[in-house]
Amino acid sequence: MSRLLSVCAIFAGLLVLTAAISAPAAPSVQVYANRLELHRGDDFQIWVSAENPDQEVAVDFYLILRTPDGTYLFWPSFTTTPEWFTVTLPAQFRLDPTMLFEMQVAEASPLGTYTWYGVLTRAGETTIFGSYGQVSVNVVSAGEPLAAFATANPMRGTAPLTVNFHGDATGGMAPYKFYWDFESDGTFESQGQDVQHVYESPGMFEAVLAVVDAGGTEADDYLTINVSAKMTVEVVADPDSGNAPLHVSFMAIVKGGFEPYTYEWDFQGDGKVDDTTRAPEFTYTTEGRYYCTALARDSRGQMAWDIATITVDSPQAPPGMVLVPAGEFTMGSTENGTMSDETPVHQVWLDSYYIDRYPVTNSQYREFVLDTGNPEPAFWDDDNFNQPDQPVVGISQQEAEVYCLWAGKTLPTEAQWEKAAKGPTSRMFPWGDSLPNYGDLWFANLHQKDAAADADGFQYTSPVGYYNGLNPGTGDGKSPYGCYDMAGNVWEYCSDWYASDYYQASPYRNPAGPELGTIKVIRGGSYDSPTWDIRSSRRNWRAPDDWDQFVGFRCAAPAPAASDMYGENR
Repeated sequence: MSRLLSVCAIFAGLLVLTAAISAPAAPSVQVYANRLELHRGDDFQIWVSAENPDQEVAVDFYLILRTPDGTYLFWPSFTTTPEWFTVTLPAQFRLDPTMLFEMQVAEASPLGTYTWYGVLTRAGETTIFGSYGQVSVNVVSAGEPLAAFATANPMRGTAPLTVNFHGDATGGMAPYKFYWDFESDGTFESQGQDVQHVYESPGMFEAVLAVVDAGGTEADDYLTINVSAKMTVEVVADPDSGNAPLHVSFMAIVKGGFEPYTYEWDFQGDGKVDDTTRAPEFTYTTEGRYYCTALARDSRGQMAWDIATITVDSPQAPPGMVLVPAGEFTMGSTENGTMSDETPVHQVWLDSYYIDRYPVTNSQYREFVLDTGNPEPAFWDDDNFNQPDQPVVGISQQEAEVYCLWAGKTLPTEAQWEKAAKGPTSRMFPWGDSLPNYGDLWFANLHQKDAAADADGFQYTSPVGYYNGLNPGTGDGKSPYGCYDMAGNVWEYCSDWYASDYYQASPYRNPAGPELGTIKVIRGGSYDSPTWDIRSSRRNWRAPDDWDQFVGFRCAAPAPAASDMYGENR
């Protein structure tokens, strides 16, 4: 006991001296602790490594503890019970291997600094031999446990995304160190309380903040960073072209950004929001080229848009018919000598409709007779009028209406007939304002004063469509919409009752004639009519049950709305 006390006394004196024993063969001791900051009840470890190069010199080893109040304790024979630490001693001590001491801070240990020294003496002596090792640990109040707190701004966005990170810590023992693993890949890419990182690629990333306090305690916090690809939107339109009415199904395909998305559709390029769903449908009723825009917004306000071009052609007319687009035209005439029932000149709006390109022929009417059993028309036994491609005559307006019903059509109104004949402007004739025998060409089959009855090529009715500019001696007599024989050949029945003063009260949109009457309107003149009677604005009449060889008809049918452009429907 006295020898051990002597070692302590000598060692205490050595601590205040600056002296070095540097014999080449002197032994040495190193002492380490796995934790330098401790709380009561904490477990920790002390490692001691001793080396004695001169194996011929026997040594004794002592592990000495200096407590906060200056008391010294030492092992292997503690002079005082180690009440501040529970020590698990090595089973055997050898100089070469490292010795491990498992320790625990007692709950009653005073706060303060504890220093462990490892020393050697010559065997049986009390003088320290060689260099000694030491390590100090601090027992501090537990206080709040260490906690790490990470924040980031922004936490979501589009690649490349620059994120500013900030770390905070509470509890434990200051100062703190902050380590950042931005992609949770086990690598700490940055150190510091405030750092910045750029995410170049889209994905979901878990950023890790590791805080280490002065005592070596670690606490972690985690953040999820959502990096999306740049937001784009693609408009898919099916179909993107066709005849009016064109029903189009749209779809907005959004990539990138952050759900949920909102949508704004402008189908016609007029700046109006027409729909707010992802997959709307729209029907284009008017021919033209449309630029449909889809604007998409994500939950963070990011926007993207795309434009689809929709090409809408004129409605596909049924076989043998032409389209007359919706729009306004000038009805009536102001020509010198105009009949009073052609005035006043007024504007009329008509919805789009179809009308036969040619008058109904004998061949077409024969199909009707065979199918329905209706009586044959007069003049079918007359070779002047019974050829298959001549217009059917010898039928009443009532019979014409029955035929139209059988064909799924109607007779045209007077306004429909006139617009189809002259277009939206005030043409005198379907082909223009030139006379029907302009130059050496004939544009219509009519009765020309002081000319032979067949000067135009025919004494009676001609085949429909004959005056097309292709047959010898003919000019192209079609109307702006592509109708033939609307001047001369045969008068044509309309559906309206006739009233000489109807224009004075005619409505602007889709006039259909008086509600009641006794005679029906006929239009266009015949092969026996003078030039004045084949004008497009000329009005005439027949009783609905009357018939003769001068009057035939053509059919009409409603069509989807179309533009007010005019021109031949080819």
